[in-house]
Amino acid sequence: MAQEKRERKGSFGHRFLTTGLNILLAILVYWLLGFILSDISSQPGPSLTSYEAIYQDKDLLSQNNALNQQLMNVNSSIDELKQQQSLIQASISGYRDTMNQLLSLQKSSVQKGIIFSMESQQNLTKITQQYLESQQQYQKLNFSIASKYTDSQRIQSDISQLNTKLDEQRARAYDAYNEQMVRHNLKLAGLQLCFLLPLLAIVAYFYRRLRQSIYVSMVVAVGVATLIEIIFVMHEHFPSRYFKYLLILALIYLVVCALKTMLRMVIKPQTKWLMKQNRDAYQKMLCATCQYPIAPGLFKLTLPLSKQKDILPRDLDNLSNIEAYICPSCGEKLFEKCSQCQQLRHSLLAYCDHCGFEKNK
Repeated sequence: MAQEKRERKGSFGHRFLTTGLNILLAILVYWLLGFILSDISSQPGPSLTSYEAIYQDKDLLSQNNALNQQLMNVNSSIDELKQQQSLIQASISGYRDTMNQLLSLQKSSVQKGIIFSMESQQNLTKITQQYLESQQQYQKLNFSIASKYTDSQRIQSDISQLNTKLDEQRARAYDAYNEQMVRHNLKLAGLQLCFLLPLLAIVAYFYRRLRQSIYVSMVVAVGVATLIEIIFVMHEHFPSRYFKYLLILALIYLVVCALKTMLRMVIKPQTKWLMKQNRDAYQKMLCATCQYPIAPGLFKLTLPLSKQKDILPRDLDNLSNIEAYICPSCGEKLFEKCSQCQQLRHSLLAYCDHCGFEKNK
């Protein structure tokens, strides 16, 4: 059989850099797809304001606005009246203090036998009259404020009744807006998936064509970025109750595909995967078929004769007579004589470790 082309893995630094560049490629493709999807989703959607204008009664809205304006005016009037009350209250306090001072002066004059002057008496009368007038103004303001509060409560009651009717109309408008928004999101999701799904199909096609090529990692990077974008699009635009079913069905499909691949690898393994499995089993001194331990010392027979004499000087004659080793558990031939150099070699590996002769399959 013609010798197969050997694959070079490269140094650790080269493999690490290649992996990093593949990750960077996936990130850049993800960003590029995000920009494209953002442009697709930039189409304007339905407006809640327009649906409210359709479903809400314009007369009720006008009445509501008028009542709100009246309420603002009434509240503003109440604030002005309270400010006037504050000023009058300050005047009343000043008149009270002046009147008390004059009364105290009059009382002191009477006690001392001094005649209270006519001018002071007139001032006392004037201050008392102003005090009483301020009290009357304060009371009038109280009545006005109480009346304004009554008007405010009446207006608030009317506004509450109108808001009840308007809220019902808003609810119908919001339901219609929600229904239209769902349709808009499904439309955007359809447009985005119409771009992403063919792209994923193209990636899958190139993966099948190039899976044995050195460029397969680049195809995988693009495919991973595309698949992530598809998941995010479905999560963003599809209702959650539908998305969870789509996600679980997709995961079940992937698990079934992976399980089928694993079972096929066990029943009909690929040569590359089978060689790796055999190599790992030999390194662990186990049978590659049934994992039964290989008898100690068998690996020593695959060493050069000079090293065999140093390691097993006593048993060399007996061991050198062994022409094959078969697993006592499953009957798999694990070691045999090389047809080229007649040295004991691994039966399940491609090349003899003594002469490098490739075994025909």
